[in-house]
Amino acid sequence: MLQNADGLPARIEDVPADYPIKDIPWDGVLVDEPGHKRDIERRLREVIEIIWKDRAEAIEQEACEILGIKSLRDYFRKPGAFFAEHLKRYSKSRRQAPIYWPLSTASGGYTLWVYYHRLSDQTLYACVRDFVQPKLDELGKTIPRLEEEKRLADLRAATELRDELEEFKKELLEWAPKWKPNLNDGVLITACPLWRLFRLPVGVRTWRPAGRSWSAGTTTGPTCP
Repeated sequence: MLQNADGLPARIEDVPADYPIKDIPWDGVLVDEPGHKRDIERRLREVIEIIWKDRAEAIEQEACEILGIKSLRDYFRKPGAFFAEHLKRYSKSRRQAPIYWPLSTASGGYTLWVYYHRLSDQTLYACVRDFVQPKLDELGKTIPRLEEEKRLADLRAATELRDELEEFKKELLEWAPKWKPNLNDGVLITACPLWRLFRLPVGVRTWRPAGRSWSAGTTTGPTCP
């Protein structure tokens, strides 16, 4: 978490010009998508390279061995890895308040990681505009080529991803006009309208009961109209 001198989430004006990490995602959204400039593994690797320089590759390999994973990407994808540890760290008694949220398609094959302290009424629009729609546009070009080349396995995978992304986009845009996150409400109430998008098993266990209660009208709060 990038902080200012007061220990609060940093703003653009808090970051010195010579800060080594460039292109900071001020909207607080990263994506699990190889090749994307905001890919979460790529951004983590950039930090490792800045800190450890010529030892970066060895440090990354050592970290993966310690964590029992094949790659940094596996650390974010495995149900019992990053998010489970993060949730444990940001839980006290029965209160769970993770600040990094994995919003995923139905299969979990495409995930956006959203930073709680950067949430705004524009976050869901940004998720669609900067990530989901460009990926759909890309698949719109890829699928006809795969059909022409008769690459059936790749075609099936691309078609399934497209269909899931369309549903993901629909859910995000359904809530975008209505969702007005107020951090003073707390994590659980702020997250409850999006509960269907928390697909990692530990996330499902955390938000599904609250989301269902909210859907039934038994959970109230300023962000749950």
